Amino acid sequence: TERKRAEQALRRQTQFVQLLQEVAVTANQAGSAEQALQQAIDQICAHTGWPIGHVYLPEEQGAMLMPTQIWHLDDPDSAAPFCDQTEALSIARGEGLVGRVLAERQPLWSMQPGADPQFWRAEAAAAIGICAGFAFPVLAGAEVVAVLEFFSTAAAEPDEALLEVMKHVGTQLGRVIERSRSAEQLERRVARRTAHLNALLELSKELLPAR
Repeated sequence: TERKRAEQALRRQTQFVQLLQEVAVTANQAGSAEQALQQAIDQICAHTGWPIGHVYLPEEQGAMLMPTQIWHLDDPDSAAPFCDQTEALSIARGEGLVGRVLAERQPLWSMQPGADPQFWRAEAAAAIGICAGFAFPVLAGAEVVAVLEFFSTAAAEPDEALLEVMKHVGTQLGRVIERSRSAEQLERRVARRTAHLNALLELSKELLPAR
């Protein structure tokens, strides 16, 4: 039994390492931050066997989380009411599972999301049998730039090893988003500089006497 437990622990650790490698490779190859986040939730759901994953992004002040249309759904038809209710909500810092993740900047687990009085989607969640959830932040430095949530239709005890891996996944995704932001800022600076030079060129044409 000891050897079996050791083998199981080693196999699980190997799977975690593979997940981190897969997320790192695909995120770095993604064409955009949104694509990297979509691929990440697909990979995490495939690894955990959990049927629902969703991405929130913070609004400008960082006090609220806004839902996106970035989802992983094993059964989109049955999950449609839950998705609709999710996409109609904005969640304040400290409110519910993802709001607490935004406030604490740490992965968190919920054994009974529907029992949380601040889980505003309890009725829709119960309709599709959601029994457990976890969420983790994507960090760019100390800033939360996204929160990813996942739900299971089977009861699941808190898995600290999994949450620790998700912490590393969040850091990896945060680096990708930082690079994406830097590239966008550079593009905007180049566009402004180009527009300024074009304006100067047009002005010079007006000032120079025609031959």
